[in-house]
Amino acid sequence: MGLYTSQYQPEFCDWAFPYWKHEDRYNISNVLIDAKHISIDPIPSFSAKQLDVICTHGPPFKRGDITPHGNVGCPHLLKAVARAKPLIHCFGHIHEGWGAERVTWEDTPKREPQQTIQEFKDGGWEKSIKSVETVEVDKKEVMEQRAVYVDASKTSGKEVIRGEQTLMVNAAIMDAGYHPVNAAFLVDVDLPLKK
Repeated sequence: MGLYTSQYQPEFCDWAFPYWKHEDRYNISNVLIDAKHISIDPIPSFSAKQLDVICTHGPPFKRGDITPHGNVGCPHLLKAVARAKPLIHCFGHIHEGWGAERVTWEDTPKREPQQTIQEFKDGGWEKSIKSVETVEVDKKEVMEQRAVYVDASKTSGKEVIRGEQTLMVNAAIMDAGYHPVNAAFLVDVDLPLKK
């Protein structure tokens, strides 16, 4: 299984493992033109190394990152996840964003247009996403199973398609008032077997 993890998050209230919003910790190339590259271990591209799961503390921009102050996710992380196309990207941090969605990616162009961080946030991000489908949650099932069960395997008929889709999961168990009310996620996906 290919796994990438990162504890870093955009600077917020002097919390641990911060990076400034203009710093790109996840990409080595195709960075937004006004971003400062600080990546020591960037997320590999889909063609370079197969990643099955990316697990980060915070969310990517526009994916499970909505707060009363707007979208607060990291645009650099969204660019990296769109480039890597893992089966699952699991994150938290933004309690209000709890939930899951299946993102279908556009084909990555050989040469991406040069954009500033603001241009990307103002709509440039949409060029990487073909469609988004929210994973519906049945509250009765959640109470019975004590988790949100998402079957994204081949046998489910709702397989996450490798290299084309990513199941984005904001697994924050706390609500905005820091009460542990959100259910955990249990995701079933097909992983490659090594022979």
